[in-house]
Amino acid sequence: MTRLWLKGALVALLAGLLLLWVLMVIKPEQHATMSYKITSSLNHVSLDDIEDVIWPFLAQGFWEVDLPGLQYSLQQQTWVKQAHVSRQWPNQLILELEERDPIARWGQAGLIDRQGEVFNPENVAAFEHLVKLTAHDLQTRAMLRHWHQVQDTLNQMAWRVKSLTWFADDVLHVEVDAGHQLYIIASEKGLLLQRFIQAWPHLDTTELVAAKTLQMPTKEPVKWKIDLRYSNGMALKPLTRVD
Repeated sequence: MTRLWLKGALVALLAGLLLLWVLMVIKPEQHATMSYKITSSLNHVSLDDIEDVIWPFLAQGFWEVDLPGLQYSLQQQTWVKQAHVSRQWPNQLILELEERDPIARWGQAGLIDRQGEVFNPENVAAFEHLVKLTAHDLQTRAMLRHWHQVQDTLNQMAWRVKSLTWFADDVLHVEVDAGHQLYIIASEKGLLLQRFIQAWPHLDTTELVAAKTLQMPTKEPVKWKIDLRYSNGMALKPLTRVD
């Protein structure tokens, strides 16, 4: 009986030693250098910024690394909209990063994406070609709707909105690439713009300028300040350098 017990104990001991050996073989070294791989193409996110974030996490080890913490830290980067982090055997982290996609400028130094989220990169000089939107920060999504609706309407005239400002009194100031400036009531913009579009082809703006300035008509295209806030018409005034 004793011999049988000793035999069983020896088998259990050998099995334990074998299991320990297997675990030691397959478990990555705790202090081995970990690496990372970014599977997304990046246009705006700096690799230096990513490395500054990730190095402290790489030092934590393969099993101990705080994946939710790393994901959160990556998403605090200005250009990172979403981040997903996973482990890859034996000692690598996989990073999937989704960059923000700006569709307009916001105020003087911000950008705004399709979801109406504003972010502020260090430099927005490369985005001067985007329309500039200005409104209260709580009005981002409503402002995007105003812009899309105004632009869709002005497409009939082949005018592109360069900047759009929404004032507290519900007035929209619109600057277009043709050089004109329009003032409309935001809540009535559809009706006011359609009325203007119907009337515009019938306005001889060259003669209007001559009448206002008592000069001979000019062949130079005139830039207008167009006020559409009237219930039964509109007001036109030639723009000056001051405007």
